[in-house]
Amino acid sequence: MKKRILYLNDCSSCHSGSEAVTQVIIKLLENLYDNCEIISIDRGSHRKFTQFDDINLIVVNGEGAPHHNAADFCDLLSYIFNIQKPKYLLNSVFYKMTIEKKYLEQFIKIYTREVISQKELYDNYGISSILHLDLSFYYYTFEKEKEYYYNEKFNNKILLTDFNQFSVKIRDVIKILQNNNVDYTEYYGHFKIESWGENMNNFKNGRIIITDKQHVMINCIVANAKFIAFTSNTPKNEGIMQTLDCKIPIMKSIEQFENELHKFLSGYYDDEFITLFRNASLTQFNVVL
Repeated sequence: MKKRILYLNDCSSCHSGSEAVTQVIIKLLENLYDNCEIISIDRGSHRKFTQFDDINLIVVNGEGAPHHNAADFCDLLSYIFNIQKPKYLLNSVFYKMTIEKKYLEQFIKIYTREVISQKELYDNYGISSILHLDLSFYYYTFEKEKEYYYNEKFNNKILLTDFNQFSVKIRDVIKILQNNNVDYTEYYGHFKIESWGENMNNFKNGRIIITDKQHVMINCIVANAKFIAFTSNTPKNEGIMQTLDCKIPIMKSIEQFENELHKFLSGYYDDEFITLFRNASLTQFNVVL
């Protein structure tokens, strides 16, 4: 009999990182269940799905949603609470949430992406989660890895990506670069429209990538490409550094960026990057449902 699986909070339309996460989840489910139908529901669209009777399993992608009581995600947890089906929360941040504990206890397992989220979930709710890096790290567990190729457009360039601008404004980053006579190449829009593999190739060609997007940083780590990352709306970037036992600083202000810029460009943190890339490569995909 075909197993019907409901996949909620599909964020794949956001950018190539979220698309990579969804592809890993889909491949995982297809490998676990030979004969399955996966119904994907975009973030914020969960109330459009009402036919739960013949659903066998519910998988929720936490990704960057469970923080500061995000209304759409809290509503999702409430919406499925009374649905008596096995449920799993995968690939999740967790930060500054004050929802009722019962909405988290409905899951058989919770997988958190880094140690800060894992600790906050346990400290605030007494719930033990399974620590597992963001699923985009494991894209090539299920896909054939592309060979890298030379790209003149981005070769040895400092690439400035799109910014969420939670901690700094991109105009201020540009001003610091210009004041320090640092040439850069705009990488705006590429991370959304190009594939995970194409972005990896572009970043590997670059000299250093500047970003505040977690999935850009992850892409760089997998590609062994150096980066300067700013903090986000949660300490998820810092959490990855702690999880992978790496001392590369995450920029918390434009002043820190200006103070650290030439350290990054001069190779001051190169040994830490070697440690980071090695530690990331040693992690194993181990999601069990």
